[in-house]
Amino acid sequence: MYEGRLSNCICPSIYMYEGRLSNCFCLSIYLDQGRLSNCFCLSIYLDQGRLSNCFCLSIYLDQGRLSNCFCPSIYMYEGRLSNCEFCPSIYLYEGRLSNCFCLSIYLDQGRLSNCFCLSIYLDQGRLSNCFCPSIYMYEWRLSNCFCLSIYLDQGRLSNCFCPASIYMYEGRLSNCFCPSIYMYEGRLSNCEFCPSIYLYEGRLSNCFCLSIYLDQGRLSNCFCLSIYLDHGRLSNCFCLSIYLDQGRLSNCFCLSIYLDQGRLSNCFCPSIYMYEGRLSNCEFCPSIYLYEGRLSNCFCLSIYLDQGRLSNCFCLSIYLDQGRLSNCFCPSIYMYERRLSNCFCPSIYMYEGRLSNCFCPSIYMYEGRLSNCFCPSIYMYEGRLSNCFCLSIYLDQGRLSNCFCLSIYLDQGRLSNCFCPSIYMYEGRLSNCEFCPSIYLYEGRLSNCFCLSIYLDQGRLSNCFCLSIYLDQGRLSNCFCLSIYMYEGRLSNCFCPSIYMYEGRLSNCFCPSIYMYEGRLSSCFCPSIYMYERRLSNCFCPSIYMYEGRLSNCFCPSIYMYEGRLSNCFCPSIYMYEGRLSNCFCLSIYLDQGRLSNCFCLSIYLDQGRLSNCFCLSIYLDQGRLSNCFCPSIYMYEGRLSNCEFCPSIYLYEGRLSNCFCLSIYMYEWRLSNCFCLSIYLDQGRSLTASVHQSTCMKGASLSASVYQSTWIKGASLTASVYQSTWIKGASLTASVHQSTCMKGASLTASVYQSTCMKGASLTANSVHQSTCMKGASLTASVYQSTCMKGASLTASVHQSTCMKGASLTASVYQSTWIKGASLTASVHQSTCMKGASLTASVHQSTCMKGASLTASVHQSTCMKGASLTASVLHQSTCMKGASLTASVHQSTCMKGASLTANSVHQSTCMNGASLTANSVHQSTCMKGASLTASVYQSTCMNGASLTASVYQSTCMKGASLTASVYQSTCMKGASLTASVHQSTCMKGASLTASVHQSTCMNGASLTANSVHQSTCMKGASLTANSFHQSTCMKGASLTASVYQSTCMKGASLTVSVYQSTCMKGASLTASVYQSTCMKGASLTASVHQSTCMNGASLTANSVHQSTCMKGASLTASVYQSTCMKGASLTASVYQSTCMKGASLTASVYQSTCMKGASLTASVYQSTCMNGASLTASVYQSTWIKGAL
Repeated sequence: MYEGRLSNCICPSIYMYEGRLSNCFCLSIYLDQGRLSNCFCLSIYLDQGRLSNCFCLSIYLDQGRLSNCFCPSIYMYEGRLSNCEFCPSIYLYEGRLSNCFCLSIYLDQGRLSNCFCLSIYLDQGRLSNCFCPSIYMYEWRLSNCFCLSIYLDQGRLSNCFCPASIYMYEGRLSNCFCPSIYMYEGRLSNCEFCPSIYLYEGRLSNCFCLSIYLDQGRLSNCFCLSIYLDHGRLSNCFCLSIYLDQGRLSNCFCLSIYLDQGRLSNCFCPSIYMYEGRLSNCEFCPSIYLYEGRLSNCFCLSIYLDQGRLSNCFCLSIYLDQGRLSNCFCPSIYMYERRLSNCFCPSIYMYEGRLSNCFCPSIYMYEGRLSNCFCPSIYMYEGRLSNCFCLSIYLDQGRLSNCFCLSIYLDQGRLSNCFCPSIYMYEGRLSNCEFCPSIYLYEGRLSNCFCLSIYLDQGRLSNCFCLSIYLDQGRLSNCFCLSIYMYEGRLSNCFCPSIYMYEGRLSNCFCPSIYMYEGRLSSCFCPSIYMYERRLSNCFCPSIYMYEGRLSNCFCPSIYMYEGRLSNCFCPSIYMYEGRLSNCFCLSIYLDQGRLSNCFCLSIYLDQGRLSNCFCLSIYLDQGRLSNCFCPSIYMYEGRLSNCEFCPSIYLYEGRLSNCFCLSIYMYEWRLSNCFCLSIYLDQGRSLTASVHQSTCMKGASLSASVYQSTWIKGASLTASVYQSTWIKGASLTASVHQSTCMKGASLTASVYQSTCMKGASLTANSVHQSTCMKGASLTASVYQSTCMKGASLTASVHQSTCMKGASLTASVYQSTWIKGASLTASVHQSTCMKGASLTASVHQSTCMKGASLTASVHQSTCMKGASLTASVLHQSTCMKGASLTASVHQSTCMKGASLTANSVHQSTCMNGASLTANSVHQSTCMKGASLTASVYQSTCMNGASLTASVYQSTCMKGASLTASVYQSTCMKGASLTASVHQSTCMKGASLTASVHQSTCMNGASLTANSVHQSTCMKGASLTANSFHQSTCMKGASLTASVYQSTCMKGASLTVSVYQSTCMKGASLTASVYQSTCMKGASLTASVHQSTCMNGASLTANSVHQSTCMKGASLTASVYQSTCMKGASLTASVYQSTCMKGASLTASVYQSTCMKGASLTASVYQSTCMNGASLTASVYQSTWIKGAL
């Protein structure tokens, strides 16, 4: 960017000059004097009303100009609001509100960028609330995020999800999942995965890779790791290479690192050379060179900090000289003159209060310095606390450290809250554990479970994932546990149905019971509502009661308003009084004195400059207020324009532009609004109509891929807008942002991303996700529309629904759908039914098959043909013909042959002869042949044995005992398997130890995935899986997935690391960063950077996700690279690609792919291909097939 010119590309280069920003495929945000750049990669520049907005949703409003896109940037200045569509960030400045859906958060003088997390900022009534848990506090400012590092100095708090290393210097605290910590003059480097943090004069850089830099209102928040900070310049990317010279930034996908006068290049190679402070940092080698404080550290977590420069990597060596720190995943520890090397070993050394903390149980404390390990021992000196790999909490002068362990000690108001049942109390000090319901409160101190204790004193807040609530002199704690105790008006609120009230104190649970005393309310996730003296109980029901203007708002359609109070439900009715608005989904909107709440529904009211922008259709305009929606209706008053998406009309008054979701362009005094359609309006008599990109044709039909047009083919019509539509030999295919298309034999609707079809039937994938169909049945998934197929109609919104031949299945946020043989409704709050049984699913999906129903809900339960099933909250439950399957957050379910309880966050499944449960946070379940206990994550079981995974308990099976904690453990018929963070387990034929993540075992051999610290052994061979992920083994071969090491098994060796490859019996397999698995006849891999090969063909799955393969064909999903299969090569980037035996399928953001008989190119979203022809959908490129281009 130069002098306000903007270059926005789908590439990663970044240039910044005098506050201009060009940002590529990530999410950097720049805010300076109202300039915002927010990408997808969707850079945005705003200067004097000039806006360039890409496939996102940034909104700029100045003197009536509006640009609305599909990204979430938010800027507010002097009452200007930028409100985005798909995200929910909230900003409040002088009564202005911005609500968005993503993650970065910056708060300084009313500037806010809020993203997918839960940060909270509070300053003179400013609030930012998000879904992540980092916390920063400065003079009552609060930021709350999803990780666990904690830094506290003069009220500054950073709270994250990892617990191990702790370093404290002059009252600074760093608590993280990785051990590297450096602090010098208040600078903190805190890693999580790698989550480097740099703090200098109030600047914070935090990665997940969610680095954040804040200087004079500039914010860059990204998904990668490299960080450079010099004069307020930050480069944070999805890849690594970085070059910075006088504010120029080049960000790429490689790994080499060069540092000279602030230049940084970070890449993924193994060679390392350093001369006069130049650094080359590579991935695959362990060598380290240090000269004048320069550090070369491998592809792990090295951190270099010199004059604000930070390089954070994924390796192990540690060197410290003059405050330089390199922290890695190794066990050596050295300390000299306060330099600390912290590794994943048990040794501890302390000198003059310096601490080396390892993942061991030993603890040493000297002069109040703390060493905290993955053990249960606790030492306390002068109120200092050492707490284990759980939720230790230390509070002294507002400093908080919260971890995932169990011991608790309280002295002089210090609290440690953990996941164990023991409780100790002295002079009102509380120890509160998860699996016990007891709660004690003394002098306003609260102990709350799920380790998510919350303490509030003088404006300091720690908020966790539980539901206890404490209220004393305005302090609130809200958590997810069950026990309730009340003493002198203190309240504990949990997810249980019990309610206790004393002197007006309330206990509120996730049950339907409600009690009210002296106007105190207990409101549950039920439909009952009671109101007394203006107290409100609001449930997920349709009833609404209002008294003296107090509102009870439920997920129902009724609305009542009194004296301007609003009740907003999932209905279309709207009532307005004194300019107050009720807006649905449930996205009520209230606008008064510039406050805005923006939701996913439709009604819009505008009064005195308040704007509500939603995904609906109604538009009202008064005195120049604009509401822009996705409908065709237009109303204009005194030159004010309402512009909708699906209509081409354009009105212009006094230079204001209404721009459709196409490409109309109006230019007035150099203001430009550019959209994704074709109509162009040019003032002073110039009209222009054009397309931005191209379309292509193939041998048997035409193919069009455009940004703005629609196309049709030989045998049918096809409409594709905004991005593309493709078709194949026998039918048409379209992908649009908002339209639907039809094909030869059936209709197809696809919006926002794409839809594909096959020869005999139509398929639609509407919006944010997808739906597919086959010849005999239809399948749809949409955000806004419904689609129909040959044999039946199906409607799915917001997420997905699927159906089969004999029954219908639907999942929607708004509608219900039905199919040929039965009706099915899946909504955010409704239930659905199938042919043979009733099904209830809410919030996400439910599916059904011919002989049984399947449901997934947030709050309800469902029943099936042969048994009852209950699935509640966030995920799903499925069922088959002979048995039910459920997954819930809080309830339990039962099946035909046995009872099953699936409590919390994840799932449980069952089969015909046995039950399977995934409990998660709180309960245990039992099965037919054995008892099973699973908490926090999952447990599964088979016919002859039980399997359990818990955070705290152990379980037993038919033939052996099994203990699993923190994550999972599984077992099979002949042996047990366990995975824990702290314990070890034994099986029938061998012992197995697994920590931190998982381990599995089979009949003839044991398998363990240890993760952070240990290795395990099996019957016939030894296996070691060390660090963050997993390793598995089978009878004839071994598999190891580790961050650093490899393991070997009986018949073959396999290594899976963050960077290495593994091999199996019949083939080699490479998987990096996450996992790779292999079977007897073929290999499977998923990596971030490498490729793998299988028995009959090679497969490469490079990046963030996974790829799998079968014997006859491979499947891959990568972010950057391409892969090949047996008969053809396939390339897929950024998302996924799959292939079958006779054909390949790919979806990429940048590359093209080829198949057996032809090549295929797909960019930005996806492309698919079939046996006889290829199909592609791209934003920029064209593709060609066998016989034509």
